[in-house]
Amino acid sequence: MNSEPKLHRVFVYGTLMRDHGNHYFLHNAEFIGTGKTKERYCMRINNGLPYVLRHLELSQICGEVYLVGDITLAELDRLESHPNWYRREEVEILLNRNTGIPEAITAWVYFNPDGVGSDVPSGIYR
Repeated sequence: MNSEPKLHRVFVYGTLMRDHGNHYFLHNAEFIGTGKTKERYCMRINNGLPYVLRHLELSQICGEVYLVGDITLAELDRLESHPNWYRREEVEILLNRNTGIPEAITAWVYFNPDGVGSDVPSGIYR
């Protein structure tokens, strides 16, 4: 029986990124690099919180990729109220490992179907 924990790549684009309020949830995670979604989605801000709509194409979403274990992934699911509020889905990310050539990977991203808020045309949460 394999007792090693499974590892998951997670792409974060908002308050889970470094220097933001919820980053402490990733204290046990391994930072892999920065990146952006391969596909275009719509980032919106509502009451200071960002979320991404999967069904609208506005821009690539910029963020960070982390390697997390099962426990951290479950904590993120609770934070994001997956699958009731945010919905975690795997998508392609263009990962920047400082080689100059983006590497295509898949990672979990939290999407929200709510349409309320202001568009962020740059796809960058500040």
